[in-house]
Amino acid sequence: MAHYAYISNKKHIQGYLKELEEVKEKQSSLTYENVEEDQQKLSDLVEEENAIKEKINLSLCDVIKVIPGANEIDENGEDKTEYWEKYYNHGYPEMIVKRTSYNTKAGVHTKEGTPFRKNYAGLEYIYDPVRDAFYSQQPHSSWILNEDTCVWEPPIQKPEAKEGERYVWDEENVTWKKI
Repeated sequence: MAHYAYISNKKHIQGYLKELEEVKEKQSSLTYENVEEDQQKLSDLVEEENAIKEKINLSLCDVIKVIPGANEIDENGEDKTEYWEKYYNHGYPEMIVKRTSYNTKAGVHTKEGTPFRKNYAGLEYIYDPVRDAFYSQQPHSSWILNEDTCVWEPPIQKPEAKEGERYVWDEENVTWKKI
């Protein structure tokens, strides 16, 4: 059974929406008193508008909800992922739906299948359209996203704990602390 994540970029695009509004205001304020000059300005503004729209399309998204759904592979072996993403998106124009794989973790399919979008989408996870990947929120500002696995990694490897030992990350000192 496939799973589908509802995602929204609403939180991440507010600044871009403001920029877009400003560009549209500039476009509408053209008077065409000097037609040639204003046509060039309009062309430049349309180019700027398209660049902002591309930034919006490539902006990070928050996972709002994850649901089980129809299997993406039909009885003829054809991948219907795109169809089912659109089907589950019906009625939710403010969100996008992306398939997620329950068995994909850190870029590896745990049941020897094909890994899909790096990680299974969880609530409050991020969907990154540039990487076409799901990953968790950054746990600490010093941690770095591993591009191959889309898992956050500390700048210093966690020490191997002996029996009864536990370590926690100390962000202030950027190190592991034994507790």
